[in-house]
Amino acid sequence: MTLDEVIGGTEALVHLDAAHDAAWTVTDPDLLAACRDRILEHLAPGGGATVDADRRAADTDRVAPDLLAAALAFTDQYIFDVASVSDDQVAPLRDALGDQGLVDFLHALLVVEQRIRLSLIWDAVL
Repeated sequence: MTLDEVIGGTEALVHLDAAHDAAWTVTDPDLLAACRDRILEHLAPGGGATVDADRRAADTDRVAPDLLAAALAFTDQYIFDVASVSDDQVAPLRDALGDQGLVDFLHALLVVEQRIRLSLIWDAVL
């Protein structure tokens, strides 16, 4: 039984889906897709949930290399120890995205990361 089967049609799922949809709207979806794939690599290695290499290359080709590198480095730190994220890791993101763009990216990353974790935990429990 999947998470969607258990909470499908409930108000909770409506809100979770709305937050997830908004995450992909408020920030660059190619950048977020690259970060999502990095999260999956760390949390579900070999789980088959990541996109294929051709799609990943197409997504990341549309993101500035410096921004991509900064976002992936931030995502790595965020996944393993969010409390230790440094100003040096945030600065390149702020420079590239601006203050509001950084806030939007961080919110989007949180939503995507939490959805992945929730799905993985749910799958492990059932």
